[in-house]
Amino acid sequence: MLDRYGRPETRRRYSKGEFVDLWETATRRTMTRAERETLARGCVGVTMLRLGLSECAPPTNLAFGDPGTHRAIATAEAVLALGEVANVRVRNFRACVAEATEEDLRARLEHGLEQARATARDIWTGIPKERIKRMRDARFAAKLEGDRRTFARVSEYVLGLSDILATEPSDARCFLRSVAADPDLSLLRGLDRNLPAGCPRDWETVIFAKRFWSGQEHIRDEDGNFVRNAAGLRRTRSSETPDATGFVPDPMTGQVDMSGDFLRGKPGHTNFDYGFYDLRSDSWWHANHREFDNAQPMYVYQSSAERFFTGRPDFDRSVMCIGFVNRSVDRDDLDPAAGGSGVGWVRR
Repeated sequence: MLDRYGRPETRRRYSKGEFVDLWETATRRTMTRAERETLARGCVGVTMLRLGLSECAPPTNLAFGDPGTHRAIATAEAVLALGEVANVRVRNFRACVAEATEEDLRARLEHGLEQARATARDIWTGIPKERIKRMRDARFAAKLEGDRRTFARVSEYVLGLSDILATEPSDARCFLRSVAADPDLSLLRGLDRNLPAGCPRDWETVIFAKRFWSGQEHIRDEDGNFVRNAAGLRRTRSSETPDATGFVPDPMTGQVDMSGDFLRGKPGHTNFDYGFYDLRSDSWWHANHREFDNAQPMYVYQSSAERFFTGRPDFDRSVMCIGFVNRSVDRDDLDPAAGGSGVGWVRR
C-alpha cells in the first residue's frame, strides 16, 4: 500500500460510517439494514460481508496453516501463555477496583487484585528474563513467517481453482471433476462443501484469515461423559494453556481440521480475529471489534501483509481459508474504473 505521496503505508483506519461510504460508492447501491448489522459484528462481519454472508460464520472447510512454524509457535506459547493470562487478570481486577464505589466490594476486589498480582509475579519470576524475550521474539518471527508461507501456499491453490473456473464449467459437478483431476487440488478435503449456488462461471475465490486460540475442549463429567446444556448441545470451555496437538497443519497440504474450534478464546483475551485479502490493493481488511457504543467505536482497518500477519498475543493459531462467492448474486459487474468487485476501490 502507498500513501498519497507514494510512500509505503502499513495501515489505514476507517470509521464504520466511512467504510459504509466506500462500500456504497464501489457497489453503487445502498447497504441494506441486514448488511449493516452484519458489518457491526466487527472483524467477522467485515469478512462475512465480503463473502456475501449474513447469518453463518465464514466457512473453514478449506483452512490452511504452515507445518514448518507450528512447533516454534507452540513452544513459545507454552512458556508465555500462563503469564499473559495472569497479566490480563491483574488488569481486569485493577479496572474493577477503580470503578467500585461500595466499600465492602472495593475491599474484596483489592484482595483479589493482590492475589492476582502474586500469581502473576510467581509465574514470571520463574522464567528467566532472557528466555521470556527469546520466546516473544521467536513467536513474533514464527507467526510472520508462518503466515507468509501459508499465504503463498493458499495463493497457489487459488490460482489452480481460478484456472478451472476460467474454463467456465457448466455446473458444480463439472467443476469438481476438474478439481479431482488436478494433482494438488485433489488432495484437499471438503472442497465440495459450502460451494455457492449458480453456475461456476459466476464464481470467484476469496482468501480470508482467522486467528484463534488452540486451548479449547469439551467439558466432561467425572465419568468422562460430555456435559450438555439445556438445548442438549455439548458444553465447551477454554484453557489457560495451549493445545500443541490441536489444529496441526497437514504436512503435505497444510490443511487444518477446524472441527475442534468452538470459538473459545484465550482467557481474558479476544476470542478470534478475521480478515480478508483484497487482491486489487494487495491488502487485508479487518476490524478492531464489534460495534458497542460511542465510547468504544468500531474501526475498519486496511493493513499491509506485514502488519496483518504479525497478529496479537491473543492467538496462537492462524489459518488462511478459501471461500467462494457468486458474483451474480446481489453483486454488480463494476467496470475497471470503478474498482471492480470486492473492496479494491481505495488507492493502492
